[in-house]
Formats: sequence, structure tokens, C-alpha cells
Amino acid sequence: MNNNPLNIIQLICIFMLSIGLMNHVIVIPLLLDAAGRDAWISAIMALGALPLWLPLLYFVMKQSKQMNLFLWLKTEFKSAIAYFVAILGSLLLLVISYITLSDTVTFTTTTYLTRTPDWAILLTLTVMCFYNAYHGIPSIAKTAVILLPFVFIFGIFDHSGLETLIISEQTLRDHFSRCKDVAILTATIQPDNTASGALTLVFVYCEELCDTQLMKQVIFPMFHEMCRKYPCHSVNEIEANKLLPMELLGKEVLMDDLDYHLFNGDLLVYFQEADVLYSLTLANPPNRDPEEPNTEVSIRGPKDGFIEEISKNVALIRKRIKSYKLCYEQFIVGTRSQTKVGLMYIDDIANREMIHEVKKEFCS
Repeated sequence: MNNNPLNIIQLICIFMLSIGLMNHVIVIPLLLDAAGRDAWISAIMALGALPLWLPLLYFVMKQSKQMNLFLWLKTEFKSAIAYFVAILGSLLLLVISYITLSDTVTFTTTTYLTRTPDWAILLTLTVMCFYNAYHGIPSIAKTAVILLPFVFIFGIFDHSGLETLIISEQTLRDHFSRCKDVAILTATIQPDNTASGALTLVFVYCEELCDTQLMKQVIFPMFHEMCRKYPCHSVNEIEANKLLPMELLGKEVLMDDLDYHLFNGDLLVYFQEADVLYSLTLANPPNRDPEEPNTEVSIRGPKDGFIEEISKNVALIRKRIKSYKLCYEQFIVGTRSQTKVGLMYIDDIANREMIHEVKKEFCS
């Protein structure tokens, strides 16, 4: 084993990488889940623990004279105490390692390596960890020097929305499951040529953002005619026989692209037999001049006040936030009035406990 002292660059890389993993992968997510916007207070309070922690760390290092910690415990205390502390410390380190490894794999596969299987990243990181643990601090330092630039590079770019969705009827339903203003219809069409099997089409659209009247009176009959008269079991057949100016999105679509098309008022059409998704422009969003509602006074000029019926109010918000993470749920309140109430929130920002409490109040 190489016992040469570490240089300043290696030390900086080790500290930055270890502190970054501990903070961003373990500590910060827990703080945000528990405290939300008040999590910054916890970081300031942690500074108060440093005057207690640093003298304790210095005392242990001085007393042990930087010996192996387990050997020092056996020398200064009974073997039973040494083994007990060693087992507890090992279990703590194993738990921290498991959480860090699991969350790192999840973060990696959901951001910039979305097509890489979990097992490949898990195996790579596990082999790297065992190798470094065997070869000691110098090996860890060299690994940190190599990895840290990549951490910086990948951290600069915003990878949100680069996740891809492999299109199927079920994935479409799952993706928009908390968007109750998104309609998903399935149609089975039998071609005139009895030798061909039935065709299944899945239509996805946002009710208040597209022209539903045109869709039902013209578009649906044209799709029915196209699938009844012409073969549509493959992409080539659909491209050759399509009666409408549809845009081919493919089998695997970026989530941002999917949300952009849908919440811009497009009709998404999934041909199940061809296993491909198309988009058709049918945008008809609610357009009106901003008007100040009677019950809400704006501080600076009129805004889009909620003065329409609920579906149109929801559409006004959808025009500005084109993301499936803007969740919309409907409730019926009042035994006699049967009032329709909508709850909208951004899934990865809203306090989940608060959302749960609001839902419980609506349902009570």
C-alpha cells in the first residue's frame, strides 16, 4: 500500500466529493422533505454544532495518535467495548453506503444516463468502492481527482425533462394520471379488409386547450375512415395513407416534448399495432384580455383572475405551466350543492403533507 502523503489537490477533491455526496444525496433531500422552505434554518443551526464537534474530533485524534481506531479501542478499553463500538460503526457506515449508492444510481438513471440500466451503474460503483477500500486513501484521492470534474460538468446543465418515455397506452395513462383535465380515449376500428386485424387507437388531449368540437365532428371520423379503408399496421403504412397533417413523434419521446405538444393543444394519437405516437395540431386555448375579478384586487394591474368556469380557469394555468408535474385533481363538495372543486399543485415543489391535509378536508 502506498503511504505517500496526499497533496493539496487530492485533499480538496476528496473533501468536495465526499461533502457533496453527503449533502446533496442524503442530507438536503431529507431536510427539504421535512422542513420545506425553512430547511435553510437547519443549515445555520448545524454551524452551532461545529464548536462541539471539532474539539471532540481533535481529542480523539490526539489520544489515538492516529492509530487504527479499532486497535486503539482494544488498547484503551476492554475488547467487548471495542468490538461493540466497531460493530455499531460498521453498521452505520454500511447504511450510509447503501443509501448513498441507491440514491446516486437513481439520480444518475433519471437525469443524464436515462437509457443505462440500474445494474450497470450499480456494478460499476460497487467495484470502484471495493477497489478503493482495499487500496486505501491514496486510491480514493486519485478517484476523487478523476470524478470531480465530471460531477461539475454534469451539474452545470439542467437535465430535467430529458427523461424519455417509451410510449404505450399504459405509460400514457400513468404519465398523466394526476392530470384530470387530460382525456384519454381508446377506439377499436375494424378495417374493411377482413384479412387485416382490428386497429386500436389511443387519443390523448387536454380538454380545454384543443378544439374538441372539431375533433369530434371531423377528426375522429377521418381517423375512422383512414383505418377502415387503408392498412395502418406500421409506420410506413400510416405515412403513406394518412389523411391529416400529423407529426411523427416516434416510439420513445422526451417527456418535455410530450408535455409541450399536449399542453399546447395538440391531439396525441397512439397507433397500438404500429407502436408509434403521432401529434396533430388542434390548439384552441382560452383567449381573453386579463380582467380583474371583483373579489381579488391586484397590486399591479389586472392579471388572469379566476372569473370563468372551473375548466377554463384550469386551462388558463395550463397555458403557462406546460408540465405533467402540474397536477390537477377534482372533488365534489357539498351534499346538496354538489360543487365541483379543483386542486392544482406542482408535484415536485408542493408540500405533500399539506396536499394530503387539503385532500382530507375535501373528502370529509
